[in-house]
Amino acid sequence: MNDTLSLAEAPRWKWSYAWLVVALSFLSYVFVLFKGQWIWDDPDYIWRNPNLVEEEGLKNIWADNSATPQYYPIVHTSFWIEYQLIDPDTHYSEDLDATLFHFNNVLIFALTGLAFWKVLLRLRVRGALIAVLLFAAHPVNVESVAWVTERKNMLSGLFALLTILCFFRFLRIGDEGDDGAPKAERTHEALRWDWLATGFGFWVLGLLSKSVIAFVPPALFLIVWWKRPKDLFRADVLGPLLLLLIPGAIAGLHTAWLEREQVGARDVFFPEYDHFGDRLMLAGTVVWVYLKHVVLPLEQMFFYPKWDPEVSSWWQWVLLITAVALPITLLAKSKEWGRGPLVAVLIFGGALFPVMGFTNVYPMRFSWVADHFQYHANFAMFGLIGALLTRLPIPQAPGRVAFGILLAGGVGLSNLHGLAYENSEALWRRTIASNPDCWIAYENLGVQVNNQAIQAREEGDEQRARELEQEAMNLFYKALEFERDPHLLQSIANNHLGWYSRYRNLNDLERAEATLIEALESWPDLGSLHKLMGDVHLAHRRYDDAYASFDRALTYLREQKFQQEFLEKKMLGSVGSRIAINWSVAAFGYGRDLLSEGKGAEALEIFSGPREPYGLPNLTPIAELYTWGPPSKWFEVEQHRLWMLAAYHDPQVRNPQAAFEGVQRLMRQAGVRLQAGGVPQDVQMRMQIEVIDLQAAIYASLGRFPEAIQASAEAVRQARENRAPATYIEQLAQRNQVYRDKTAYRFRLRVPAFGS
Repeated sequence: MNDTLSLAEAPRWKWSYAWLVVALSFLSYVFVLFKGQWIWDDPDYIWRNPNLVEEEGLKNIWADNSATPQYYPIVHTSFWIEYQLIDPDTHYSEDLDATLFHFNNVLIFALTGLAFWKVLLRLRVRGALIAVLLFAAHPVNVESVAWVTERKNMLSGLFALLTILCFFRFLRIGDEGDDGAPKAERTHEALRWDWLATGFGFWVLGLLSKSVIAFVPPALFLIVWWKRPKDLFRADVLGPLLLLLIPGAIAGLHTAWLEREQVGARDVFFPEYDHFGDRLMLAGTVVWVYLKHVVLPLEQMFFYPKWDPEVSSWWQWVLLITAVALPITLLAKSKEWGRGPLVAVLIFGGALFPVMGFTNVYPMRFSWVADHFQYHANFAMFGLIGALLTRLPIPQAPGRVAFGILLAGGVGLSNLHGLAYENSEALWRRTIASNPDCWIAYENLGVQVNNQAIQAREEGDEQRARELEQEAMNLFYKALEFERDPHLLQSIANNHLGWYSRYRNLNDLERAEATLIEALESWPDLGSLHKLMGDVHLAHRRYDDAYASFDRALTYLREQKFQQEFLEKKMLGSVGSRIAINWSVAAFGYGRDLLSEGKGAEALEIFSGPREPYGLPNLTPIAELYTWGPPSKWFEVEQHRLWMLAAYHDPQVRNPQAAFEGVQRLMRQAGVRLQAGGVPQDVQMRMQIEVIDLQAAIYASLGRFPEAIQASAEAVRQARENRAPATYIEQLAQRNQVYRDKTAYRFRLRVPAFGS
């Protein structure tokens, strides 16, 4: 088989065809452009991403590995640029319109199609335009184009093709006078080093978009072996290939490390195979699955059904053997058919190698294969298919009609598949319809339905809210039939906790606790699980256990590498603030329990927690990040800490000077923070009396009795004016007399605050 044309037959670049490629690219995504919004992890990359709005965000995108889920700074820079063009009122809002982001994805896709055509024209591949038009309309690309997060596929694919084009110009492959046939003799034309430098620039941009394109240098090696076999081992050819290979390998290893350590693709989530044989079986199968997606794209879906890769499976052995036999056969036939088909198959397999299962990739938790995994590999396969189609014995006119119908079908299927990308709910419902055993789709749909329940409750429709809550719970338990994933168990426990808080059914609390215990046995380092367990302990009034759980949750939150630069904002976010507020409640209850047991030093340590550093030295203490209104206990915890330092009976615990400095800060902050927290005026007045009483005790401990007497008298006066309980007024008066006797006040088991 000869898959090349002579120069006289070679198709030329025509702008009319170029516009056809662009038009077909946009026609295939009409629905996505007009209706597509955010799905799955898009919010984390876009409208919930602080790097896109913070002053230091662009710098962090480039300088900090942990500022983004994966270190692809070109991708996040493109998002940053788009974000500057939108209405700032929609920042950090799910109301942010996705149209601009979808348009740019399709535009990059169209430009990629043109670059792909240029590559095939330089290689003099038969049916180059056929291949590119199929690529533009094929539904296998929808996942990469319609999913905004997969901008990394779009950009890396474009830069990879531009790198290849520059390398062709460097070697003069496809120049005028090149008929495309393999050269049996060495070529002696001067190499174009300026094009190599330009190509290296595109290569760096591509690796910084997505390192999966590390297969390009080996692919170029194969193409040179095909087109310039005598030049392959020349130093001025092999050297540039190594120049591309080394940074590609480094980028690939770095991404694999991030995938494991930062994204979470660890072995614990991949129990289906536990030795190399199983992974080998998986690799042999996925190659044919991906080929089927190109040749017969009739059942595209976001998550495909998983199968068990097993060495004992005869049919998987057949697929593995045939996967190995195919390139061997093509090599044996290369003298008769040419090296082109072999090169295309080897590039296809090489590009798929990172997602064959030899290494863990996070989405493989849900499906062994994914359309966006094969995006880059498809270039080789579409090129081969285009060449093969020109060999079919079909008359020209009927062939054109048939090909037009094929393209129209591709456009229709692409738009039909694009319906799934309208929003997250549409995506998960369509995934369940196509793959009824997909546990992650049930869980994510349950989350969406839960959010609808929250909205219904906010709108006052309690009946609708309860129906949606039940639907969400049913979806979670349906998912549990297929997988006992920690996040799924977390969702179930969270729902039971929500039901307990609203309906006070102890059975819900017990089921939440049992679910969390199961999850923590396998995944003890997930902070979100510890947060929920803390909520359970708090509901049981087990303050010591609650404190420990919230403390672990905060520890894992601040140790997360992703967006470490914005740790304070994470603390102020919905998850961080909820953990911290409940932590303050647990700290207050646990500290008082310890104090009542005579464990003053331990109690002081607990009360001091919210003022301890929790991250970088310049970060605000947790107690000062939030307002001091209910349900938090920030004021009460700080008040108890200062009482311990001022008047506890054990001198090893007391530190009156530190208490004095603390009460000055408390008096400056309390009014503003309590008012911001919505604390009623009468409660604020009571708290003010308590602070004055505390200040008097501190003065006495410092030996400043006149000031202690004066402050204590003021506390008595205000207490009487505000009609405080008689017993409390009497306690204040007794302390005033103690100070008049030039004696410091001391306590043992209970802080003398109004509500303690």
